[in-house]
Amino acid sequence: MLTVVYMAGLVFRPRHQYARLGVDSVTVVVVHLVGVAGLATIVL
Repeated sequence: MLTVVYMAGLVFRPRHQYARLGVDSVTVVVVHLVGVAGLATIVL
């Protein structure tokens, strides 16, 4: 899923940036954090 987000970011270059990150990078960080939180809830 993260690879698809980055591929879309390469095809559709975002012009807006948040904290010097493109929208695709912010999306990847959010998806990663949600995945880690999901794994933590499954393990605990």
